[in-house]
Amino acid sequence: METTFLLSSVKYGFMLSLLYDCLRIFRMLITHKKLWVSLEDLGFWIYTALRVFWMMQDTYNGSLRWFSILGGLAGVLLYCKLVSPFLLHWVGRLQYRWGRRLKRIRKWAGSLGIVTWAKKKLTHPSKVLKIKSTEGDM
Repeated sequence: METTFLLSSVKYGFMLSLLYDCLRIFRMLITHKKLWVSLEDLGFWIYTALRVFWMMQDTYNGSLRWFSILGGLAGVLLYCKLVSPFLLHWVGRLQYRWGRRLKRIRKWAGSLGIVTWAKKKLTHPSKVLKIKSTEGDM
């Protein structure tokens, strides 16, 4: 019983670290203001506390076991040493490559005048909704 609970604690630590890395990747891709970062962190920690509480409640009726805390920390440490550096490195590289490509496309479209043409056509809602009839009125 204790062994399965210890392994479950390691799994929870690993999975919650992965979830936090997903949140970090989301922040890498879309820049946030400090308020939103704080609210996201608050939501993550509330979710983490509830998940750990439910795990402890289901297994030992809410009593605190030190080996479960050590198992969770071991899961976090395993994830941070084995997976997190590689995952964040590759996501950063992909973001850099795609960011450069998108910048080149925007520069190319700007040099052709496509961006200014599209802005002129799409600035006013009446221009967007204007329908030209080619066959005439029926």
